[in-house]
Amino acid sequence: MGRHWRSDRSILQRDLRAAEVDCTVIAPSLVPVKPGERIKTNRRDARKLAMMLRAGALTEVRPPTAEEEAVRDVCRCREDMENSKEENGAEGLNPSSGRNF
Repeated sequence: MGRHWRSDRSILQRDLRAAEVDCTVIAPSLVPVKPGERIKTNRRDARKLAMMLRAGALTEVRPPTAEEEAVRDVCRCREDMENSKEENGAEGLNPSSGRNF
């Protein structure tokens, strides 16, 4: 199972904080967007985000700690195993059955 896409961002945030670089994490879903504003360019997005951050219009979120991330990984693993069991049947995970391996 690969690492969840959000964990890479959490690692970056933790590394920046450890290097004493000021880092604010904003959830994309909390960024205000005008209706019909669909044209996206990096320069325009960066300028818009900088203006909203200066105006205090963005909401900072707290990324999970390394420990919280580890617990989430274990929970995801367990869910994957349960889903696999349901899809393959209990005997699909039984090494003595000689099948599905």
